[in-house]
Amino acid sequence: METSLFNHSPQKSLAELLRPKNLDEFTGQEEILGPGKTLRTLIEKDKITSLIFYGPPGTGKTTLARIVSQMTQSDFVEVNATDSSVKEIREVCKKAGEKRRIYNKKTILFIDEVHRFNKAQQDVLLPFLEQREVIFIGSTTFNPFFYITPALNSRTLLFEFKKLEEKHLKKVLQRAFEGKVFQLSEEAENYLISISNGDARVLLNRLEILFSLKEDEQTIEKEELKEIFQTRSFSYERSDDHYDVISAFIKSVRGSDPDAALFYLAVMIEGGEDPRFIARRLAILAAEDIGLAEPGALAVVAGGFDLVEKIGLPEARIILSEMTVYLSLLPKSNSAYSAIDEAIASIKANPIFDIPPYLKDSHSSGAKKLERGKGYLYPHDYPNHFIEQDYTVKKHQFYHPAMSGRERNLNETLDKIKNRSPKNSSHSE
Repeated sequence: METSLFNHSPQKSLAELLRPKNLDEFTGQEEILGPGKTLRTLIEKDKITSLIFYGPPGTGKTTLARIVSQMTQSDFVEVNATDSSVKEIREVCKKAGEKRRIYNKKTILFIDEVHRFNKAQQDVLLPFLEQREVIFIGSTTFNPFFYITPALNSRTLLFEFKKLEEKHLKKVLQRAFEGKVFQLSEEAENYLISISNGDARVLLNRLEILFSLKEDEQTIEKEELKEIFQTRSFSYERSDDHYDVISAFIKSVRGSDPDAALFYLAVMIEGGEDPRFIARRLAILAAEDIGLAEPGALAVVAGGFDLVEKIGLPEARIILSEMTVYLSLLPKSNSAYSAIDEAIASIKANPIFDIPPYLKDSHSSGAKKLERGKGYLYPHDYPNHFIEQDYTVKKHQFYHPAMSGRERNLNETLDKIKNRSPKNSSHSE
């Protein structure tokens, strides 16, 4: 029977009242729960193993863990990593082992926000998982490859949850409105869904506020919702959003797409990102991806960075926009970036090296006796301030010029150097 809001218990939130009880009611995550998918098959065949559910909040991680326990006839123990001790986790696991041995009863231990456990706390689970005394389901909004130990990761199956799409949130909305005397205009409905950012819990919490304010038969418009909720159109819900958006931003600039780059810049500004962080990443990009194709980009970005720090938001958005469009449309080269990485890799592979004696410091005490600097050819003593000589014992080539932007000129200079007359055999100290 569908839950009605007319018997809305004050002890339970709307989100809790409308929480799906089975897979048929569950909304979203078709990529992992669709017919024939691994997770659905494990649940339906009661072959569930330890799992980690990773994804944004409000996407069904806790709900699915509860559904799993019901469908597999398992005891369900739910704890939150923020207020659980090692002792508590160990006791739960020991009791689970006893139930399995004595009554052949499975126990699912669901740990919400498992990323908050440190290594020692996570390690407590390992022997119990190894002996299959408990089925562990962990929920996290943080990348498990960064926050979950390799040992625990290796003993679990990972399933990633995605933000709910508009069609999913509309289903949630429709169910919540059953029996209500007022309604939302189409524009208001779309607005409410858009500010929920793929999070069903956020949507239901806002509806709960709305239900407490509106009782008369009427149609609520978008402007009224905007006045009630006064919220950002976007906010970072988890640390991965921070990294994913800046990654997409930098890749858009690198890919010479100013419109895509501006889109992600707007997302970051609306999400409350530190403008100095954005400016720092643009400075790195200017060296890594623009590089020698337009060396002046570094100076432009340095100036922009300084202004961003001095001015701050909201005006700093204009400076960041200019920097973004400018760097997007410049010619690109990563030759300097690749060159230093090749050189570092060479040193790591061959850490033993020598320096030609004539390049060594000749000013220290005893240098003359050791013939340090002897035979060095001073380039300024020669035409065009150049004379060929070996600067390393073994020849290397790390720099591979790109035929892009101003680097074409550098390539021409390099060609001239390489094509000059054979090495001058005369030496002077």
